[in-house]
Amino acid sequence: MEVLKALIIPNDPGYSIEWGYLTWGLQKKPPNHIISVRNRFEISNGGFNQATSSEIPWHDFILLIKEIIKHDKFSKKELIDFIKDIVVKL
Repeated sequence: MEVLKALIIPNDPGYSIEWGYLTWGLQKKPPNHIISVRNRFEISNGGFNQATSSEIPWHDFILLIKEIIKHDKFSKKELIDFIKDIVVKL
């Protein structure tokens, strides 16, 4: 993944969320680029754990969130927290 932005999680050392261009596929760069998101878990040698640092194409990520909501996998508290964050962005 060509990382465009990383969000370091302050209360979880070695963990971050990264956004960037999809690692695999033909459309890695603009104008036909595909964005992906990844959990990144650092390991002691300075790299990251590829087994637990999964990269997901953006359209798949959106589909996952929608299906999790439809199948009642988020708690009501989690949904309320999402709604509050969404309202702030609107």
